[in-house]
Amino acid sequence: MDSKQMFATFVFIAMALLPTTIHAIEYIVGEDNGWTENFDYQAWTSDKEFRVGDILVFKYEVGKYDVIEVTPAEFLACEAFSEAEPPVTSGEEIIILLSEGYKFYICGKDNGNHCLLGQRLVIDVLPAITNINVTQEPSPSPEHFHLLN
Repeated sequence: MDSKQMFATFVFIAMALLPTTIHAIEYIVGEDNGWTENFDYQAWTSDKEFRVGDILVFKYEVGKYDVIEVTPAEFLACEAFSEAEPPVTSGEEIIILLSEGYKFYICGKDNGNHCLLGQRLVIDVLPAITNINVTQEPSPSPEHFHLLN
């Protein structure tokens, strides 16, 4: 086995020993209050770090509220102009955060009045955290490395 083949074998073995896992966190939006008006969602997010792979769960009264993901302009206006995504009205919406960046959610019921009463959420989604689990294996002997020179 020449030095390039030996190096490739070593790298392959090392990679096999380093599986990565992503740890997702599930957030109940508003916790015990759920998704409702007159709640400070900005304060609720202040001690949280949202990451790709995390899960948002919106719990609310069916028929009274909904959840719409909107653009920044729609968020500021408390109105969904485009309605590209139809509002969700299941009472328990589960959203997996699949990409980084700011995400904006409002309640579009009652002509945006619920949003004006605080039923809106903006979060900044950060990259996923991966943990590397290293399996303890004996280190390669120095003879494996001298062939790389």
